Amino acid sequence: MSEHNTVFSQGVINGVLSDMVGCIVELLRSGYSVSLDGLCKFSNSITSETMALTEGENKPTDYPAAKIKKVSLRCSIAEEANSALNTDTEFEYVMTRKEQQEAKKKAKEGIFGASTGGNDGNDDGGDGVTE
Repeated sequence: MSEHNTVFSQGVINGVLSDMVGCIVELLRSGYSVSLDGLCKFSNSITSETMALTEGENKPTDYPAAKIKKVSLRCSIAEEANSALNTDTEFEYVMTRKEQQEAKKKAKEGIFGASTGGNDGNDDGGDGVTE
């Protein structure tokens, strides 16, 4: 974490983020939306069976829970984060996993010659796979 100029260790940051995830899930289960200012907003999306409304039923709390098929997590990126990603980011092509697998297979078959050997050109011993 030192490359990001923080005094917090990776363990402390992992602990805080783990606790935060637990809190976000708890709030979502309670029906709240959760905003992380400048980053994103988490909310629930509910899929249910189609039901005809009877008189007096017009809000989500009037629907029986048995009719809910699925609850999904929605994450909407904040405008500031979206803007920063689209204006301050330079993209470069990275092979897809399928392309990487095909290249490795061809290298093993000797199609690219002996110099390929699975090294991506960096001296870090990596295999060129970007996670």
